[in-house]
Amino acid sequence: MQIQTLELDYHECPTPASSHHLSEALCSMPNLTNLTLEGGDLGEEFHSTLKAKASSIQIQTLELDYHECPTPASSHHLSEALCSMPNLTNLTLEGGDLGEEFYSTWKAKASSIQVCVY
Repeated sequence: MQIQTLELDYHECPTPASSHHLSEALCSMPNLTNLTLEGGDLGEEFHSTLKAKASSIQIQTLELDYHECPTPASSHHLSEALCSMPNLTNLTLEGGDLGEEFYSTWKAKASSIQVCVY
């Protein structure tokens, strides 16, 4: 696939398996450089898989609008994933509920983050 920009608006993953498959698919797109995830519930499995595959992701610009982390574990996984994305240079976090664990992990990793946060 030659997709470079993808926007998922208010996407729901009804099962852990669908959440896992979506994350695997996004991480397997070699040309994906711009990703917007707006609203919806992607589930804990999405964040866990994203963390596991983050170092191979080509995404440079990521926009998380009204993103929800349903559990403390998913908050932690998301923060770890963002800190591990080697090409991420532009990050937008708008609205939503990322959870206390997200910010705690973010703080602990702040010195290694290379992104420009808007």
